[in-house]
Amino acid sequence: ILQKIDNEITKKISSLNTASLLAQRFIELNYTFGSSKIKTILFPVTYTDKVIGLLAFTDKTNGSHTDEEIRLLTDIASNIAIYFVALESELKQNIAVEELHNLQRFYVTLIKNLPGFVYRCRNDRYWTMEYLSENFSKITGYDIEEVLNNKILSFNDLIHPEHRERLWLKWQILLLKREVFQDEYPIITNSGKIRWVFEQGCGVYDKQGNLQALEGY
Repeated sequence: ILQKIDNEITKKISSLNTASLLAQRFIELNYTFGSSKIKTILFPVTYTDKVIGLLAFTDKTNGSHTDEEIRLLTDIASNIAIYFVALESELKQNIAVEELHNLQRFYVTLIKNLPGFVYRCRNDRYWTMEYLSENFSKITGYDIEEVLNNKILSFNDLIHPEHRERLWLKWQILLLKREVFQDEYPIITNSGKIRWVFEQGCGVYDKQGNLQALEGY
């Protein structure tokens, strides 16, 4: 009998459009299966003028329902709508978080496989580093912690003295034009050796156009 009821409900739902469902508090269906008389009441589960489901209440006694019972079942349908909307929102949030984690893993792997290092720094005379990727230590011989926020020395200290002023002026000119910085220059490694590096970077701006940092490779 339950399968037959499900079939009848499905047929009824198929014949109704959204407007019909929204216009009615509930829809009453009556069936007769042999000697059994069965009544099913369908309550639209709605959210922001959209039908997101139906609550079906089947009564084998085929008796009438009081206004209080109808009100109670209508409230249940409303609560179901709130629950499913909240659940959908949570699922979307979880998916977004998972996508963000996947993206983070991708970028971390990408950065690790680069032969150089990625940085984020302030536009000051020290090139105060706020972020340095792992390969910084392999290239310069210094620990990342020694250079971050100029703890022991600044990145400017690594640049060969003859190139410090030139690089500073070039950066400032390109930032005014909002162009990409590119240059080759020597740095002094922790062992005292000269190593030539190629750098490419750009300014990072907020919505108001204010310079926030420099980022590059």
